Amino acid sequence: RFTMNQGLKFNITDHISLKVNGMWYFNMYEKEKFNRTYIVKPGSPNSDHAASASYSRMLSQTYNAIAGYENSWNDHNLSVIVGYEFYDKFNFGLSAGGQGADSDDFISLGYIDKTLDKNISKISMNSTHLNERSMSVFGNASYDYKGKYLFSFSARYDGYSKLVNNKWGFFPGVSAAWNIHKEKFMEGTQGWLSSLKIRAGYGQNGNVNILAGPYDLQGNYGKTGSYDDEYGILINKLPYPDLRWEKTTSVDFAVEASFLNRFRVSVGAYNKLTSDLLAEVPFPSSAGVGNQYTNNGSVRNRGLE
Repeated sequence: RFTMNQGLKFNITDHISLKVNGMWYFNMYEKEKFNRTYIVKPGSPNSDHAASASYSRMLSQTYNAIAGYENSWNDHNLSVIVGYEFYDKFNFGLSAGGQGADSDDFISLGYIDKTLDKNISKISMNSTHLNERSMSVFGNASYDYKGKYLFSFSARYDGYSKLVNNKWGFFPGVSAAWNIHKEKFMEGTQGWLSSLKIRAGYGQNGNVNILAGPYDLQGNYGKTGSYDDEYGILINKLPYPDLRWEKTTSVDFAVEASFLNRFRVSVGAYNKLTSDLLAEVPFPSSAGVGNQYTNNGSVRNRGLE
């Protein structure tokens, strides 16, 4: 197991900076097993000489870069960041097994018996190749004037390899706030009113966390057992390439106040709508296939707090 992380920051000017970061995570696993002759019970030895070996390796890579700009002039303050992130993960695995070696000393899989039916049925081989990637471009801009009027805008454009026909999603957000207590007409309240703010916001975010494997939406297939000395391929899970990002859209409005620097009060309203809700639709057992991922309806939460 090996992890490496490296980051650099460049102060290009007094107002512009650049941060870059990269991380590698490598994991390798090896396992070998062999059963020498052993006594199951008095007078009953087990000499099947079962042998198995497996090997796997995984490498994940994450790279990101964030450029920032900050500046203040007169009573104006501006902060802007833009960034990019790339993630890649690759798994490779190989395994094999069998039985019937002629001696306790022959532990290699090359010595397993391939002639007797009872040993042939124990031979197994498998390999796996799993790869997933994500890519994101994002940005945020914040502005305020005299600390009274505050505005912020953010956006993300995300792509994920687990999705098939709808890999990319765009998720914006915007907010504004007014610090009323800093206005001149509020000067008479400074003795008892510490702060008074009105704020409002709108934003979206995406979710595909329901997907466990990198190829779930492309269907899942397996090999059937032997039937009349013939093998076939069966489908375990139906493909659904048109799955979309689950989106949650939030709108909120609130008034916040504090008194004597001790007591705080906040009253707000929110409306949150989750659309293209991700779900697994079950099929009856008679269908012969497992559950299917789909975008199934929407959920709304709204109220006061």
